[in-house]
Amino acid sequence: MVTQRLHAVQAALEDALVDTRERVSVVGTGFFGRALANRLHRASVAVVLGSRDPERYVDGRRAFEVNVPVMGIESALAHSGIIVLAIPATAHHRFSDQFATLLAGKILIDVSNPPLPPPPPLCRRRCCGWARGASVAGGGSAVKDESASKDESTAMRLARLVGPRVYVLKGFNTISAYALSGSQQMSTPVLMCGDSEEAKRRVDETLVRPLGYRTVDIGGLSAAADLEAIPHRLFPRSITAGKEA
Repeated sequence: MVTQRLHAVQAALEDALVDTRERVSVVGTGFFGRALANRLHRASVAVVLGSRDPERYVDGRRAFEVNVPVMGIESALAHSGIIVLAIPATAHHRFSDQFATLLAGKILIDVSNPPLPPPPPLCRRRCCGWARGASVAGGGSAVKDESASKDESTAMRLARLVGPRVYVLKGFNTISAYALSGSQQMSTPVLMCGDSEEAKRRVDETLVRPLGYRTVDIGGLSAAADLEAIPHRLFPRSITAGKEA
């Protein structure tokens, strides 16, 4: 009897240890969001995807593979302490309007890049619901942020929108979905900035190192504009992160 109780206690302790793993939610099921979530899953990181329409990943109508659990955005935000926001920067205002109250005390990683000039008409027709102004998680439409400054980085604007109780970081915006989709070990550094040293440490340990990358800390969130300029200099026709959600 004593032996059985000891085994039960040991099993409970092991389960508790597993439950204390840092969990990650990737919000946005575009190319980048899916690639990052699948790569984290392969690295044994506890990760889920947040989608406006999670049922579409269950009924077989999607042509691509998603190897991690997919749930509604509210559930995904409640699931984890680290949130990767993989939606277009133009959708940040709408996202914050609906979900900022669920983000208090959490780490929010902005992986987006500023929008480029308007694309050709064909690209606009094929653009995702986030960018067209479709509803998010059952309600809401695109709202222009009239207070946004053209000189303000997307990460600084996001931090202003979600409020001071959210630890906003900028990172992964210089890593491509193509690179994440591969299985090879990566030598590219993850450039990251943010005002919370503890948040950057947790992201380094939970996301960056398991992926085989290394973090290069470039300072506070005020440095985000420098990070956001890099992809447009290297790839002037690049698209913003997150084509679907």
